[in-house]
Amino acid sequence: MTANLCLKHFPEPIIYVSQNNPMCKKCIPEYLNEMKLKSQGGSSEQSGLQVFQHQNSYMGEQNLINSNFSKMLEFKGDFKYLNEEIKKKLQESEHNSQCLPEQLCQIFDTCEKAMQEQKLLFINEINNVISSQLESFKYDLEVKVPQFWDRLSQKYTQLQNATRDNSSMSQGELIEILTYYHKIFVNLDAEFEKQFNSYENVSKLERLFDKDQDEVLREFNSLVETNLRMDYNVKNSFFPGVQPRVHSFQWNQRQAYIFRPKSGAFQKKQVQMDFDVPLYSRSIATEDGRIYLIGGCIKRKNEYLKKCYRYDEIFSVLEEKAQMIYPHADHSLCAIEGFIYVVGTFVNSQVHGFCEVYDTKKNQWKQIDSLRVPRSGVALSAFKNNYIFAFGGRVDQKTIVDFVECYDISKNVWQEIDIRSSGGSAQYVPGYMSNAYQITDNEIIIFGGKSALTQQVFNGCFVFDVEKLEIKERGKLLNPSSFMNTPLVFNGSLYAFGNDMFIHQYQ
Repeated sequence: MTANLCLKHFPEPIIYVSQNNPMCKKCIPEYLNEMKLKSQGGSSEQSGLQVFQHQNSYMGEQNLINSNFSKMLEFKGDFKYLNEEIKKKLQESEHNSQCLPEQLCQIFDTCEKAMQEQKLLFINEINNVISSQLESFKYDLEVKVPQFWDRLSQKYTQLQNATRDNSSMSQGELIEILTYYHKIFVNLDAEFEKQFNSYENVSKLERLFDKDQDEVLREFNSLVETNLRMDYNVKNSFFPGVQPRVHSFQWNQRQAYIFRPKSGAFQKKQVQMDFDVPLYSRSIATEDGRIYLIGGCIKRKNEYLKKCYRYDEIFSVLEEKAQMIYPHADHSLCAIEGFIYVVGTFVNSQVHGFCEVYDTKKNQWKQIDSLRVPRSGVALSAFKNNYIFAFGGRVDQKTIVDFVECYDISKNVWQEIDIRSSGGSAQYVPGYMSNAYQITDNEIIIFGGKSALTQQVFNGCFVFDVEKLEIKERGKLLNPSSFMNTPLVFNGSLYAFGNDMFIHQYQ
């Protein structure tokens, strides 16, 4: 242990070693003075070279010692800071270790107390309902049932007395008496249903317990579909677990734009493809989140495409799928339960009403009924997954029409709809490259596009009432825009990627 202590100035610790000569902090000044004297005085026989060497040695030793001192001071500061931090953390840890059990106990006590309170409230509510029903049953048994039985017996006795001597009555008189008492008994039956429906409800409940669970679930779903309002603006466009996103492929580029409503993130991705996104092509996302790019034309070749691609977001490539039956450009798309409907086309300056449907699971195309009025760029909207409505569109490069057609999926038939426009001076303005989406049980919103009045992109917004066959104005877009991508709904809001490169949101 004494190997690290200075023998000359015991018990000072050794902090520096020079030429196998260990030194403490008291030895260092003595050593420096000794070196200084050697460099200044020395033997008269020393040459100038030796003096110079001693001076260099002295300066080197002094610089080295100063450097060690500065490092020691720096280490001392760091050590002091770390020591204080360790003490602080230790105190916090001790405090937390002491308080944590108490805090956990408080949380558990609070939760247990809340659960007990809710349990008591629930039990009290059940007891109140049972007590109320028992009092109602007791009153019915003691008062209503005897009274009703007396009235029923009285009417039955009157009927017997009135028809006892029926041999002397004519057939007309007997029919008149029976008709009179039939009405009485019908009224009594209605009164019974009104006064004693509690018993009927109990019997229904008993029958409900005897039913199969699947049957009960089917009847409940049927009841909801039949009697309750189902607003489609709260129905998300994607299946549960699928990340919602709005996308756009810009024409004559090789990029995909992705907007994620959940996080608000906007992303531009380079698509690995051998050609630019075709002019007048359309894209759509299905319920399972897969994105498809369909049709279009290559202008420099005057080639109209039957192509269909599925976009792989992970590798940012287009995977070619089965081709369409007809070439489609400036068409419209609609996705329903794994099927993609392609409506209308514009080929070689001529519009056609050709329509097709793509089965995404089977990778197969099938031709369906054509539009009654051939046109392109219509606003498509699915309605209750059984119908497709087509609004507006153009019949040539300059004429935008106000036709509305409805496609019955089960019957494979398009039918033109005669609509009315309401709202005084604010009349419905049809558009080209507008967007449409079902927002309530019987309403479809139509917005944006190129106006039929001005031939310019406008901010019009209208709502079509399917039951009344009526279109009326409802607000305006913040920015005028046309649309070539179908919108989606997420958490009660509708999102649409406009050709103005803005995301339009409707709540």
